[in-house]
Amino acid sequence: MSVFQCTLAGANFRPADAREVCKSLGIGDTLELEADPSNPYDSNAVKVIAEDTFIGFIPKSDNTDVAAALARGEEVLVEVVGFEATLKPILEITLSDELRFD
Repeated sequence: MSVFQCTLAGANFRPADAREVCKSLGIGDTLELEADPSNPYDSNAVKVIAEDTFIGFIPKSDNTDVAAALARGEEVLVEVVGFEATLKPILEITLSDELRFD
């Protein structure tokens, strides 16, 4: 199991509704991830989803292991653990090859 923290990237480029969802996040909220291999800027891109809304990305500097874990079908847990700024929640990512999707 691997645990690390990163800050949400790109929220300021999302539409207003996505920014509002991001602003409403609280410590302890759990989020979902979605691989975005067709992203023209980064084939390892990983979208962060809150309340069924795409709010940003895992930063490029941190997304390689997350994208690989998602591709292998591993469960990746994401929780908001703090805030760097209004649209910059700090995320704790837990990768575990023991937790698999059904």
